[in-house]
Amino acid sequence: LIRKLRVEFMSKKRMFTKYFHKLAYLMKKICSLNSAIFFMKNRITRFIMFLLCLILCYQIFPSKVGTRYDILLSQPKAKNSCVKNTEILIGEIIANITKMELKDVEHHLLVIKKLQIYSGGVNYKKYCQSKPKVAILIPYRNRRVQLNTFLFNMHPIFNRQNLNYRIFVVEHAGTKMFNKGLIYNVGFNLSFKYDHFDCYIFHDIDLISENDQNMYDCQQSPAHLSVAIDKFNYM
Repeated sequence: LIRKLRVEFMSKKRMFTKYFHKLAYLMKKICSLNSAIFFMKNRITRFIMFLLCLILCYQIFPSKVGTRYDILLSQPKAKNSCVKNTEILIGEIIANITKMELKDVEHHLLVIKKLQIYSGGVNYKKYCQSKPKVAILIPYRNRRVQLNTFLFNMHPIFNRQNLNYRIFVVEHAGTKMFNKGLIYNVGFNLSFKYDHFDCYIFHDIDLISENDQNMYDCQQSPAHLSVAIDKFNYM
């Protein structure tokens, strides 16, 4: 009987020892997991603090840590330079989309408006040194009415903005598929034969500005001039 009890005791002892080792192993895993979670939390905390430091640096020293738009509080003016006269800008405009012939457009711009537009769609001020030169590229094919409407409405706007500009109407010859991107490339390369331009405006022939305060002059970065159009309810 004693031997039997001893065997049962030894068997239960081994079983207890086995379970104890398993429990110890499991506790070790749990402890290591908690340590990993704690370490991960520390890493997340440090990362958040790092981001906050970056944001703080950007707010205090924006010119040192990111791309920016330069704002000139004062700028030396060249002798006889043209001054931007915002008083002659109207603001919102009702575009005239009446069908008209080119001769009527010329009469309106040159005789009635008395704009200084020269051969080749060029406008510049003879009495002062105008602003940077702007090339306006327009892809064109069989859109005579839209072209006349564009010239009728946009030349006065460019003039009030005191631009030094030239309009390039680049026509797509032939009957193949209209390739606006290719026409823009051709117009861009063609412009070098006429002058050195400081910036380029890629313009659709059927888009007319409804506010002359939407400036067509050179900017520090590319700008979208038609962010809202009537075709899509200005959305």
